[in-house]
Amino acid sequence: MSDQTDQSAMLAALQAQLAALQRQAPAAASPWQQPPAAPTAIVGVSVPIKVQTPAGSVRCYLALPPEAAATPAALMAALESLAAAGVPIDAWQPSGDKGGSWGNRSSQGGWNRGGSDRGWRS
Repeated sequence: MSDQTDQSAMLAALQAQLAALQRQAPAAASPWQQPPAAPTAIVGVSVPIKVQTPAGSVRCYLALPPEAAATPAALMAALESLAAAGVPIDAWQPSGDKGGSWGNRSSQGGWNRGGSDRGWRS
């Protein structure tokens, strides 16, 4: 009987300590319970263009004002007006024979990780 009494006393003491700790610890605010942050304001958008030079092609970026990206329709209108003006927009296009894969998914292109210093293969 004394063992059971000792265990009951120990259990009561532990429960009292746990209750005291719970009263002392402030409730930690979870980031999930906070209101969502305001969306980040767009400060502009960069459009890649490809310029041909005697040394080869160079990628440059045109900086458009934030109004150009205020809505998806405004962004598309800005891109279409650049294309209509003849600006060489550098847009990614998948190769027809490679299935449009990125990286090392096909054996004909992508990044060469075989230790060669050639970099990109064509």
